[in-house]
Amino acid sequence: MRRVHVLSLVFLVLLGGCRKEYYVSPRGDDGSRGSKTDPWRTIQRGINSLRPGDVLYLDEGTYRESIVIRDKNGRPGEWICLRGVPGARPVIDQSGTGDVSFEISNSSYIRLSGLELRNSPGTALLVNGCHDLHLTDLLIHHYLLYGIKVQAGHDIIISHNEIYGVKNGERKRLGLGGVVLTGRYTYN
Repeated sequence: MRRVHVLSLVFLVLLGGCRKEYYVSPRGDDGSRGSKTDPWRTIQRGINSLRPGDVLYLDEGTYRESIVIRDKNGRPGEWICLRGVPGARPVIDQSGTGDVSFEISNSSYIRLSGLELRNSPGTALLVNGCHDLHLTDLLIHHYLLYGIKVQAGHDIIISHNEIYGVKNGERKRLGLGGVVLTGRYTYN
């Protein structure tokens, strides 16, 4: 009997460490399970469900929403990831969404990659109070103030992004140490 309890405990511990994959699609439903065959509709619904080690895949298509990642923390070896499904570059069209269209604040161990952010009326991507953050392979264009604005944080890598179409401001603004810019950057 004791052996069954020990094996059950080991099984539960192993299950707790499993990485989950969730899916979002412009054709989905926020009342669904968030699976590949039954995806959520909004990115925010997906973000709200993420835990350390989880991946949120965005299906091909256009999403029209403001996005906030706040107080969301992965762990070393269990990063929280947001990315397009393989072979896709989802578009987050931020027309009319407010001053900050995509905000990541007070969060850690987050990876954001393979997305297109466009038409921001203010700052396309604001980072504040974060650490261990990777922003890679992003296409950011046609915004009013900043493409990527980092206000506070450390151990932030901004790599292989394309930023263009600034209307009235700066392409990037960094006001701290511990931010590494690498790879391809295109500005105009």
